[in-house]
Amino acid sequence: NWFGKFSLDPHPAVREQWVRTAGDWCINLWERLDHETRMIPYVLSGISDEVPSVQEAALEIMIKIGKQYETEKREDLKDTLYYNPEDLNLPSGEYIGGPLAYLPAPFKERAGLGAREVTMGHMKALLYPIIKELTVWTEESRARTARLLRTCLVFSEVQIARNTHRLVPAFVKVVNDPVIRQEIEQCCRIVGRFVEVDIYMEQLLSLTNVEESSENCTNALTVLRHLAYGSAMGAMGAYLGDILDTLTTSDVMRTQNAALKLAAVDLLDVLLTVCEEDCARRTRDVVLLLAHFNTPVPVPLPQVQSRVRQVLRRLPPPPPAA
Repeated sequence: NWFGKFSLDPHPAVREQWVRTAGDWCINLWERLDHETRMIPYVLSGISDEVPSVQEAALEIMIKIGKQYETEKREDLKDTLYYNPEDLNLPSGEYIGGPLAYLPAPFKERAGLGAREVTMGHMKALLYPIIKELTVWTEESRARTARLLRTCLVFSEVQIARNTHRLVPAFVKVVNDPVIRQEIEQCCRIVGRFVEVDIYMEQLLSLTNVEESSENCTNALTVLRHLAYGSAMGAMGAYLGDILDTLTTSDVMRTQNAALKLAAVDLLDVLLTVCEEDCARRTRDVVLLLAHFNTPVPVPLPQVQSRVRQVLRRLPPPPPAA
């Protein structure tokens, strides 16, 4: 596969030239639609490259491909292009870091409609091999695949919802892999930004069974923390009770696993920001949970106790009595 070798060449100039060539074929070949399925993944991989010049070249090409798609499919996209505002499908609300905080480099603004449509047309074919590659033994392959997934999610936006049932278990499996942790956390935040909470919450909470695996439970709470971080302020408020009940009734509260306790405390910390009003109404429950995590029995866990004290300082005051 010479195309694959070009995209993995150790010299950035070669990778950039290959991305430009693949993009040129997608735009200018007479029979380009016959080859688009093979070429688009290389352009998306270029956006995920480690070198900024390759990223920017690939994004520029993807924008051109998207513009061409909009021109050729203008009749099909008429309702969206002419009658609906461009931000119609963007979830509304306030977000930690602002409305575009989910964008990684080289993105500086939301992807155009055409580029989003082109990417979504290939997601079904891309997603299964991407998820499979996240767990291969070679670190370089995992890192490259995680970056590609992040790029695909940026383009997919609200359409991510149709694949959430596959993404959530995949995230839980690899979120604490040190090689790809940062990219997977960003992927979780993008999903949190665009997917309604009720689509993934039940599935995710079902993965917090400590008896089956404390590591799996730790990972599930970590994924939930980053989904919450990416979500709109207040979006998880309706599920705060379910989350607190899960932490209280499961073995999470009684565990002596330091990593699991830290994951739970870190989750509560984010919830205090994104569900501030709801947390204020449940201050007593949050304090009780933190107190249990802080209990030095059978042995003290200094790192956990220090983190609990930090979170306690952020607790909102309870609402005034009626």
